[in-house]
Amino acid sequence: MMPTTRRSVLAGTGTIAFAALAGCLGEDSDNEPEAGSEFNQIDTMFLQMMIPHHEQAIEMASLVPDRTDREELTELAADVEDVQQAEIDQMEAWLEEAGVDPDADIDHGEMEGMLSDEEMDELRAAEDLEFDLLFVDGMIAHHEGAIEMAEEPLMGGNSERVAELAEEVIEVQQDEIEMMEGWREEWEGEGE
Repeated sequence: MMPTTRRSVLAGTGTIAFAALAGCLGEDSDNEPEAGSEFNQIDTMFLQMMIPHHEQAIEMASLVPDRTDREELTELAADVEDVQQAEIDQMEAWLEEAGVDPDADIDHGEMEGMLSDEEMDELRAAEDLEFDLLFVDGMIAHHEGAIEMAEEPLMGGNSERVAELAEEVIEVQQDEIEMMEGWREEWEGEGE
């Protein structure tokens, strides 16, 4: 858990964080938590954005078993699917608790680390080494985006539960980035 003093200092940038998150939500989105809720708008916007972000990671991971024989990649994909689906379920429950629609109108193009439709099509069409390298590059970028998004509720959020989730996202996904970077270095030489 981030020390309260550090969170208090970071909270000063909450307006900036709020503006960054707000750009991803449609104008008609209802992300105002109910009065008396432990969640503020930065918490709920983070949750609303992280759900589709996680959904794309799960979609990417679901491509792995049919496109590679690498055991380490298959294990990572299964972990991504399990962990991120559990987090989606938790985030949806929190949004409902806050009286906020979990199915917000999110502009995916504005979200950090999201693969474009063209990049997803390229990933779907690839296999073997080409797929392996495209997958780790795409998932590294996706994880980096999630980490950046997870910093927002630590700067300006109100909910301790959301802050704990954000810290877990940062820790787990940073570890996975480092692992995938190592794999990429190892695999890049195989095509030569």
